[in-house]
Amino acid sequence: MECVFLILVILSFGHIYTAATSPRRHSELMGKREMTFSGKCNMMHPCSQLCVDLPYMFSFKCACYEGKVLAKNGFLCVDPGAEDETDKDMGPDLGEISEEIKAKPTKFSAQNLQGSIDWEGDITNYEMSGSGSGGGVDEYNMSDDEDYSYVYGSGNDDIYFTQDMESTPFVTESFGIFTPTQTPELKYFTDSTTESENLISTKGALTQSTQASVFHETTTTAETKSCDEITCHNGGSCELDRRESAHCLCPLGYYGESCEEGIEVLYPSFKGYGYMALPTPSGIYHGFEIRIDFKPTHPDGLLLFSSERNVNGGVGDFFSVALSNGIVQFRFNCGSGTGLIQSKSAVTMDTWHVVKIQREDLTGSLKVDEEESVHGRSKGTYTKLSLRQPLYLGGHPKLANLHSKTAVNTGFEGCVERLVINGKNIDLRPAPKGAAEMGVNVGECTLPLCQESPCLHGGTCSLIRPDRHVCLCPLGRYGESCQEEILVDIPSFSGTSYIAHNSLSNQHLSFIEVEIVFRPRKPNGVIIYSGLNIDGTGDFISLTLTDGHIEFRFDCGSGPAILRSKLPIEMNVWHAVSAARTAREGILRVNDHDPVQGFSKGGFSQISFKTDFYIGGVHNYDELPRNAEISSSFVGDIQRVVVSDQPLDLIGQALRGVNVANANHPCAGEPCYNGGECEPLHDSFMCHCKLGFSGPNCQDEVSLPIDSPQFLFKSYIRYTGPWVMNRISGLETHLKIQFRTLGSEGLLLWAGHSNHSRHNKDFIALSLHEGILKFSFNLGHGITILTSKTTVNDGRWHKVELNRVRANAKMELDDTEVITKTASGSMSSLDINDGLYLGGVKDIITTTGKRFSLGIAGCIRDITIDGELLSLFEEPSDGRNVIPCVQDIVGREADIMQGYG
Repeated sequence: MECVFLILVILSFGHIYTAATSPRRHSELMGKREMTFSGKCNMMHPCSQLCVDLPYMFSFKCACYEGKVLAKNGFLCVDPGAEDETDKDMGPDLGEISEEIKAKPTKFSAQNLQGSIDWEGDITNYEMSGSGSGGGVDEYNMSDDEDYSYVYGSGNDDIYFTQDMESTPFVTESFGIFTPTQTPELKYFTDSTTESENLISTKGALTQSTQASVFHETTTTAETKSCDEITCHNGGSCELDRRESAHCLCPLGYYGESCEEGIEVLYPSFKGYGYMALPTPSGIYHGFEIRIDFKPTHPDGLLLFSSERNVNGGVGDFFSVALSNGIVQFRFNCGSGTGLIQSKSAVTMDTWHVVKIQREDLTGSLKVDEEESVHGRSKGTYTKLSLRQPLYLGGHPKLANLHSKTAVNTGFEGCVERLVINGKNIDLRPAPKGAAEMGVNVGECTLPLCQESPCLHGGTCSLIRPDRHVCLCPLGRYGESCQEEILVDIPSFSGTSYIAHNSLSNQHLSFIEVEIVFRPRKPNGVIIYSGLNIDGTGDFISLTLTDGHIEFRFDCGSGPAILRSKLPIEMNVWHAVSAARTAREGILRVNDHDPVQGFSKGGFSQISFKTDFYIGGVHNYDELPRNAEISSSFVGDIQRVVVSDQPLDLIGQALRGVNVANANHPCAGEPCYNGGECEPLHDSFMCHCKLGFSGPNCQDEVSLPIDSPQFLFKSYIRYTGPWVMNRISGLETHLKIQFRTLGSEGLLLWAGHSNHSRHNKDFIALSLHEGILKFSFNLGHGITILTSKTTVNDGRWHKVELNRVRANAKMELDDTEVITKTASGSMSSLDINDGLYLGGVKDIITTTGKRFSLGIAGCIRDITIDGELLSLFEEPSDGRNVIPCVQDIVGREADIMQGYG
């Protein structure tokens, strides 16, 4: 009986070689009869010539070459007219097998595993060497698509056999029947496993039993449908599965029995009979590095494949990544022979794995998760890999034609999260958003995650990993399901967050400056972004973290300027960054480091903005220009954002926001009492106390009124009542004020306009610069400045009188020094509407149009307007950080007013 099986398998073995040298379509090879068997071709199939796996179901059928037909038993190929002479229950007749053997001369010795098989075709003098035969490699000259070779070891029972052809049972006297599992390599292993430059194998990879198996015919009673009975929608096509039942093959983006449901593919999933076609990999002629993250649900299947030619004409150069019984196999062929490298152990099902493959000319490596890399080489002397066909993910439309190359006949089953080629993440979404050009029966791994509406209070469900979702919570809500209500003081960003402010519009055509105070926790992410369009084109400006470096980019329409900090910044500490552009020139300052300068390309010099001004992330990364190179959100805390000297109220002025939490900062603990306002100063803070309170935390009550209020840089008292406004505006202004200070800079008095006033240039101001007193005003035709000759920052009380009648102005200092000047132009009236400030101004940079940045450090008393004394604490509308003046400050430092935080 062993001889019968031996003859049968040798006969089949020879036919497979003939088929390999003369490829034919399956439709041309089928005989008149077909019978379905349970199992897969790579198992112990009984087909005497060709075995064809059927899609969808776990079954296969046998087929014959031209000139032969299937016998009634469904697996033996006989001459036409002789099929009725076989017994379908008892199997093939030995006489018929003998007639087949007579037609094909064969000599074979199983004693020493040496012999030759002479068939029609290109392969002759086939030899296998085993026990006691020494070691070596035999190679054959054959066509590009027929790379047969074998490598055998020198020890007893060590045989390594590589055949790029369909799986074929092999029978010997000493080993019985053996069929490779998924991979066509025949491997027998002893304690001395051999490695060759052509094949890297591992003990334990041999899982198929070497004992003889008995096959029984199986039939199915399941209801079948024909393609005439079903309709495939949305471009789907009908195909018969393994039970000869019709099913729809759905194009990329659709699923369901009739392809009736749309699906957004972000993380593709495969069931063993689908695939996705990506653009042909570029830049891999000499070498490449590829990473793929996946979770398999079946131990066999093709993960990646790309080739030089269409499989119908012979693939030429190619590479593949596949699973065979859980072993990861990496094959590549540069034109003179296939190299195989495989993992040391099988991957675990339903678990995420990371596989990295590398190739440089003839050498390659494979690394699975944290295992050590396995190295190997391809055959021959050709070192360049030419690819012109798409990169197929998860399978291939011609899987049966690839079996001789990839050693698998099924597609991948499971999920794919990431594909990286030469450091570039491949977007696995369908074009135009992603790189997938086409696909068949591709599912989405995350489909169930957001179907049950897990997010509360207006939150929306978003997918961030194949097995993980995140709720995008509106401002004021936080938590896994947006269940927490929070009041944000300093916004913290998690990597799924952003804040959107009003568009910058056309206010910054030629100039913009952005200042940011932030504390990063991760080295990558967008800090700010604004652009012209939402279709990935046009002007833009961005500030990002890239590998720890600060990058400032802007594009005026003809190419980006890229300014990058020389050194990476430290994580988890506060940093101050300013980025500015004037026309095509940009400048970037990071903390106290030397600035970096650069220019944008082309001749355009203006930028228009139409998108929202985004902080910490963006709403949709597909809307960003490619030149911005932004793909992730900021992770960390942002304390302050100033746009062209306009500080933003990050939360109060926001249009909307997502997943914004409170930063870990003292201000988040509400350290200021009695209505005080907490201003963050990197890791520290300052409490701005309302009138009537003082102290580091505004904890002390101040008795009012105060005859001589004291101010410290960020203090002020404001008057907006009609008694004040009517007397300082108009055609005349008459003011008297007494003050003392040790500071050389600061603003003592200001009256101006709100930003929306049509008279937005008018103002009147009294200030110190380098200890010199300055009286300045603008009636609409330009600024007029009167400057004293004497310094006044000596800590002593000084008196100044300001008079303006139409365009004529006079400043008198201490009754001894008089300065006069006349404003130019025809304007004569001072038009103001924003009140009178003493000692400083709230939001001083914005309110004064960048003319001043700090208030005075000193005291004020005895203020008269038009000869009438102003009651300082009976009529103020607003004020902060004001305390009684100390009695004597002569000879003391300018920072006498410690205690404000």
